[in-house]
Amino acid sequence: FDMKSTWRAFIPPVIHVACIFTLNSLYREIAERLTTYENHETELSHSNSLILKRFLFEAFDCYVALFYLAFYERDVSRLRDELVMVFQIDTVRRILLECALPAILVWFKTGHLNLDREGSADKSPTLDDVINEADLDPYE
Repeated sequence: FDMKSTWRAFIPPVIHVACIFTLNSLYREIAERLTTYENHETELSHSNSLILKRFLFEAFDCYVALFYLAFYERDVSRLRDELVMVFQIDTVRRILLECALPAILVWFKTGHLNLDREGSADKSPTLDDVINEADLDPYE
């Protein structure tokens, strides 16, 4: 890939993030099934085994490419670029999955996007609401 090009430099990190996301999703299912088949006596033992499996695989999956760049290639510049791009792409992915996608699904389901949690966008606070809120302890 041409690392001098603006948009082509994003191709390897996008593929890296997609692989991490896909493999972690796949391994989550595999780890849950394997842990269930182990037939642990307690729920705590089951949870600890699942946590260990997922941690080891996800840590290896997420950082193996970075270890390769850092210790085998010994290219600090590419390592820095890869880290920055992977974190930026993952941030965009999280925003899309956790904020934009639920809002779009609500919009498709209801036909409009209601951002007010109370149910009415034009409700103004009453005097009792203001007094009750003024009596609350300050937030630190």
